[in-house]
Amino acid sequence: MKKHCKWIVALMVAISLVFSVLGCKNHVNSETSNENETKVYTGSISGIVKYSNATNSEGVIVSLEKITELNSARVMNQVRIKNSNNSRAIVGNATTNAMGEYKFTNLENGSYTVYAYSNSSTEKAISVNVIVANGKNVVAPTIELTATGSLTGQVVITDANDDFGSAGFIVSVLGTSFMTMTDVDGYFTLTGIPATTDNKEYSLVIKNGDFTYLIKNIKVTSNETTNIGKKEFTKQEINSGVSVENGKDGTSIIWKGSFEKAPENPEYLWAYFNTTDGCSYIYDGTNWNLLAQSGADGKDGEDGKDGVTPLLKLED
Repeated sequence: MKKHCKWIVALMVAISLVFSVLGCKNHVNSETSNENETKVYTGSISGIVKYSNATNSEGVIVSLEKITELNSARVMNQVRIKNSNNSRAIVGNATTNAMGEYKFTNLENGSYTVYAYSNSSTEKAISVNVIVANGKNVVAPTIELTATGSLTGQVVITDANDDFGSAGFIVSVLGTSFMTMTDVDGYFTLTGIPATTDNKEYSLVIKNGDFTYLIKNIKVTSNETTNIGKKEFTKQEINSGVSVENGKDGTSIIWKGSFEKAPENPEYLWAYFNTTDGCSYIYDGTNWNLLAQSGADGKDGEDGKDGVTPLLKLED
């Protein structure tokens, strides 16, 4: 019996030693694991998105994407920003204040793409890449957008005999590619026009055949629609040709000088002499029209009477 007790005691001691060794080993492995863990720093990204032609930059949508692959940094359009799916690592969204400021916080180390989007801008969306490291705040490069607005109004022929008398007027912003046509009720809308600044205004041209009506000093406000109101004409006025708001009389041409080709970004009633073809042209708000043409060379006169050749005396 004593012999069996000794074996039992020895077995218990052995088991105790095994558990002690395993416990020490696990403790060492735990310490080693903690030492090898990657430290996670929380940094931030701040920046400014501003309109180059407006004083208030409030309301621009800014999205932040974590870059997981080299080719994942790309500009998102409106649909992708609003309907981003789980395959894109969108960290967060922000909206700029009046100064155009935004900020993202609690960011892990890594590369990010900042997207700035505005439906009221020419560019729609612009992106920049930023790297966050060691919990620092990174100031992203400033993003500039071009603010846009809209123009609307109505053109009406007061003595039209049918329901389509006010349709088909061409309405354009002078010196730009913005153009539209009036509907059956004479309404029109032009969108996406760069907003005006203190030293810039637009002129609006309403055209129908030979009739051209010019409205000067038009302002376009960022993210707003400017209504120029109703412009009424009679058939006689339409057939009379060019007209300028605030008086038809006293309108004069604006002579620009002599050039080999037409001046760029012309304005209504600019005129110039073309040294290439010898003609003068005037701008009607849409096209350059011939103003004057150099005359043909006159007929040569008759030959004059031959002169008398003096006699020359040769000296010896």
